[in-house]
Amino acid sequence: MAYFTIPPSHSILDVIADRLIEETSSDPLAITHYHIYLSTRRSKHRLTEIINQKKPNSFLPKIISLTNLDSEAIAFISLNLMKEITQLPKVLSSARRRALLFSLVSKFNEQNNKSYNINQLVSSLETLIDDLLNEHIPLEKLSDLDPGFNTDHHVNSISFLKLFSQIWPAILKEENVISPQEYRRILITLQKKAWAEKPPEHPIWLVGASGSLPEVRTLMKAIGSLATGSVFLPGYDPKIKNNIPAHHPFASQNLFIEESRLDTQIIKAVPTLYAPCDTALYKCLQRDSDSDPEKSDSSLFEKLNILEADRIDEEAAAIALYIRHFLEETHKTILIVTQNRSLAANIKHHLKVFDIYVDASANISIDQTATGGSFIKSSLFTLVSPICSWIDFVALLKHPLCQIQGDRMGYLKALRWFEKHILRGARLPVLWIDVKSFVLNRLEQYTHEEAITCSNFFTHFFALIDNFQSTCRKNSLQNCFQSHGDILSYLIGGDTKNEEQLNVVLDELANALESLPSVGSVPYSQILTSVLCTLMSPPAVSSIRPQVQILGILESRLLRSDLAIMAGMNSDTWPVQQQDDPWLNRSMREQIGLPLPEQNLGFAALDMMNILGCKKILLTRSNSHNGKPTQPNIFWHLLKLKAAKQGNKIQSANKYISWVRQRRYPPTQAAHRPPFVHVDPQHLPPKISISDSSLLLNAPYLFYLHKIALLRPLPPLSVKTDAVNFGIMMHDILNKLAASSHLYCSQEKSYQLMHQMLKKYMKGAIAPAFWQRRAENIICYFLDHIKTSKNIEAIVTEISGSLFIEHQGKILEIIGRTDRIDIYKDSIEIIDYKTGQVPAQTAVANHLAPQLSLEAALYYQGSYQKLKPNVDVQQISYWKLSGKENPVEIIPINAHAKDLANSVIENLKEKIEKYYILGHAFSLTADQDNPDYYTLTRYPAWSHARMP
Repeated sequence: MAYFTIPPSHSILDVIADRLIEETSSDPLAITHYHIYLSTRRSKHRLTEIINQKKPNSFLPKIISLTNLDSEAIAFISLNLMKEITQLPKVLSSARRRALLFSLVSKFNEQNNKSYNINQLVSSLETLIDDLLNEHIPLEKLSDLDPGFNTDHHVNSISFLKLFSQIWPAILKEENVISPQEYRRILITLQKKAWAEKPPEHPIWLVGASGSLPEVRTLMKAIGSLATGSVFLPGYDPKIKNNIPAHHPFASQNLFIEESRLDTQIIKAVPTLYAPCDTALYKCLQRDSDSDPEKSDSSLFEKLNILEADRIDEEAAAIALYIRHFLEETHKTILIVTQNRSLAANIKHHLKVFDIYVDASANISIDQTATGGSFIKSSLFTLVSPICSWIDFVALLKHPLCQIQGDRMGYLKALRWFEKHILRGARLPVLWIDVKSFVLNRLEQYTHEEAITCSNFFTHFFALIDNFQSTCRKNSLQNCFQSHGDILSYLIGGDTKNEEQLNVVLDELANALESLPSVGSVPYSQILTSVLCTLMSPPAVSSIRPQVQILGILESRLLRSDLAIMAGMNSDTWPVQQQDDPWLNRSMREQIGLPLPEQNLGFAALDMMNILGCKKILLTRSNSHNGKPTQPNIFWHLLKLKAAKQGNKIQSANKYISWVRQRRYPPTQAAHRPPFVHVDPQHLPPKISISDSSLLLNAPYLFYLHKIALLRPLPPLSVKTDAVNFGIMMHDILNKLAASSHLYCSQEKSYQLMHQMLKKYMKGAIAPAFWQRRAENIICYFLDHIKTSKNIEAIVTEISGSLFIEHQGKILEIIGRTDRIDIYKDSIEIIDYKTGQVPAQTAVANHLAPQLSLEAALYYQGSYQKLKPNVDVQQISYWKLSGKENPVEIIPINAHAKDLANSVIENLKEKIEKYYILGHAFSLTADQDNPDYYTLTRYPAWSHARMP
């Protein structure tokens, strides 16, 4: 019986390895009789490495992880124990639990006619179940809940939890499974029973456990009571034994000591007593600890650096630079600890640029891997939607796992031919129901080898897609999964290695979804993605030990390195704050005996002590995340507060931030001259449209590209045309109604016209009823407007006109077409229909949107004069055709039409003189770029450069 504590300034695993080697130095085989219990599997592997480093070719002890207790060793103690262990139910997998809970919660959602986020409800319910199991609180306690107030949500939640407390045990019994916590608890009980039947003669050590869980404390007490047992506590100070609250770092260890009725004097510190640096480290993490500045130890702040960035990407880049600089001076190990997975991925990306090998495999779910994330999920979301996103579809076909009968190169060759000859320049269908006929019909036009390969591939592929989409519409979970798996297997194309990896994932998913009760109207895609994220990817196996490891808090326990980086020290990341719980409020948690969120602060403080015990420490955080400001966590505040109080200065590593910013935003960029071109005035077009006039006025270089170079942007691979077609259709309908109002005077006849136009323009629309309703609203408004407008003599629609602008002997013809002109007795009104964005008043006044101004000029100085000679343009206005509650919004232009017409003509005369007479170059400025010509104009290369 022996109890020890290892001060935080020492590496626990190094101390254990040294002690093992020392005690077994006289007999090399003696070490094999030692049984070492550690808290995590990663610490188990690390202890093996440390022993081999300290004593090469040494035998090893039996190392057991508390997360994976050895049931076989217990079973061989006696026949009774073997019988009990063999009769134990299987452990409920996390994926199967997620699927079962998803089914129950989806029914709860439907029965209450709620649209709650099912994933959030299920995730919170899993956390609640784990908390109850960890604290040994029976589910029956949920029947005694009282929310304290009766909102609909809490009433529904409590009724569900009461029913759940009865149903869940029955489900587990039917499945013949138990929870992992219950399984571990039973194994610890049986192990204790085995030791009682046959006390071990070999040494048994339990290392690094704090006793936060009741069953772990039971194991600690059992080992501590053995004659050959030893318990090594992490960082416990025997001198601190009074007034230890629940949020104290030593709270769980103190609870173990009280339950075991131990005298703290028998707890020995190894390898040395608590040093001043250990006491100072402990006091730094206590808000109310008193410290004398004269006696304080400054060794912690001497090895501590802090780095504070503006954004996460900047923080990650600065950490990577810091690591590169550290590794240039030494070839030692680095441990990065963070709970922010996006930050971890960002750090790994930046280190990859420096060719630094990183192990970031801790707690990576299957949906973040190539098999689960970019293949299973992308295939699911690409094919389950009724709309075909061609970009996503082609990306799926190009996935690294896809091939034809093991021939990846031949597959890619055929796919390149398919893109070039079948997709490029074609009007691609929007709906999946049209994709099959589109692709196969176009392939029939070719007889090339690649065309035959593509035809054979897509014929079978589309048959699988049709089957999958058909089963998804029926919402048959098992059939959906089966047909989805058929598609994935076909795309892999018989590659043995990839097929094995895929089958492992599919088998786990199949076991999770097997005989699952109905999930109601919840789509297959939602439940599959929810279950997929619970499957964990095994760590990558490598013969090279990485210099840099990126781990979470749990995985980093007991591990030490030459440099420890605690990244992402924000209050919303770590310590983990209690999120809004959709099931239990604070008072309800207290009612059933669950720990409150602040009690987790003690566990976080103990983890922080382990990190601060490293030889060199870097603490980092960012001031914002996803555009939202963040706050430093409590340990960041405490360390800065203690340093200021004791007169110590924490070293800043913000120079790495400056280097990152200099690298990204150099003070002087190489200047690139904006694109420009000279054109002989004789080759400039003598006739331009109103749209061309807008480019000439506001973007001359784009006028050159469009009108003179005759360039056109490449057609998009996938485009949604419903809104565009709706605008064209409404123009056509309103023109017919205005021009022949006597033929469509009744609503019935106008609706007949509308249905004809819907068939013509909106045949392939995704939601025809949506557009029809909007069209009906606009038509009703339009007919009412015609009936109430008694002063209109005539309505002219889609009229074409022109005007000639002469300047210094040069004549430029402007042609245009006006949607509608209303003719009154002594004036006219010019109207332009808009189904999209309407230009602002300032844009019209400054001729950034000169359409109406030029149409007014077509009357004052052009061919529109013949409509009603010698009158004034009373009004120019936009009609915004939305079809919503206010179906038509009339937006009159404030400026007088004649003033706008004269002003825009003068501006055009200036352009005529500049380009048509003086021959100036057409050039582009930073505010005149157009996405159609983004690459051609080299916009990124020069737009931010400083010209001399």
